[in-house]
Amino acid sequence: MVLTMTIKEIMKSHKILIFSLLSLAMIIGSIIAAEMSGHSKPANALSTSLRTSSRLTTFGTCDFGEICSDPSWRSPLELSLRDPKFPTDQSRKIRWDVVQSRIRAVVAQNPNIHMGLYIKDIASGQIFEVNPQTKFASASLVKVPLAIGLYKDMAEGKISPVFGPLYLSKHVSSGSGILKNEATGKKVNLRDLSYLMLSKSDNTATNIITDLVGQDRVTELCKRNGWTHTNMVRPVMSLELRRFGIENWTTAKEMGQMFEGMYLGKLVSPEASREMIRMMLNTYVDDRLQRYLPRGIDISHKTGLINDNAHDVGIIYLPGNQAVVVSALVDGIGSDYMSAKRPIAQIARILYEEATIPSAHRPGRRN
Repeated sequence: MVLTMTIKEIMKSHKILIFSLLSLAMIIGSIIAAEMSGHSKPANALSTSLRTSSRLTTFGTCDFGEICSDPSWRSPLELSLRDPKFPTDQSRKIRWDVVQSRIRAVVAQNPNIHMGLYIKDIASGQIFEVNPQTKFASASLVKVPLAIGLYKDMAEGKISPVFGPLYLSKHVSSGSGILKNEATGKKVNLRDLSYLMLSKSDNTATNIITDLVGQDRVTELCKRNGWTHTNMVRPVMSLELRRFGIENWTTAKEMGQMFEGMYLGKLVSPEASREMIRMMLNTYVDDRLQRYLPRGIDISHKTGLINDNAHDVGIIYLPGNQAVVVSALVDGIGSDYMSAKRPIAQIARILYEEATIPSAHRPGRRN
């Protein structure tokens, strides 16, 4: 009798185990079927992040139309980014002795301004510089190492590309940008924030990214890369701190090296470098390096403007597949910004003219 009861109990427990296993298999099968049919969608960015953060390090494959689909998100921008192209204009090899002579003449014609200049032909390694390691207030140029810090954190898994930080009233900033005119309280995807910061120089978007990455993180990153004069110690528009000597600094050479690293695909990763270059291609601020360059000459660049300072740094894609880094920083101008913008534009024009045969020269974007 005891043996009979034991066998029954064993059989009963086996039935329970089999039933449990079958139930579990059905649940798993339902989940897989739902995923394959597209009926199982992430409820928010966090669940998407958990599924994808291990393999996403840039924004290139993120479907922000799907991610930002509920009312808690700001509607994503419709971006159509492209790679820069070299023009097909008839070219000639840049005569660097002529370039240096002509640029020195421009500097001499503007004795009242203080300029830091770093120019490098990436292919040949030819360099021309003036005060390359003199420190200048970086103004909006600090947004470049901040973007590098963001991509670095994404590459290291500290931040997910599909994470959406909340846009709060504390982030609203004066100066350039469109986000300041929108209502707060929504999540904004990081791709749009990065684009607004780099292409539109949006100060409010910059504040949100600064909160996420951290000022100290930017300064540490710069030092690790050998950019020892570049830092971030205050938000971009905390201008009252300037009176106490609290300033974000950089140099013409270090900013030029950042853009060269992007061009060579060495900043964070080739994919991250490419994405940052695409976001800064032919930005809407065209009154410095772009000013006297013809339409059709691509330039990936970032400008900076603050009281007493006007800067522009970027890569000019010249005829003959000649990529040249130009980093031009100017201070000592008070509010006379044209005294800086015009010589910066003249320097870029000299490079264009020396890379193009004279009969193929075209007028610039502006007079």
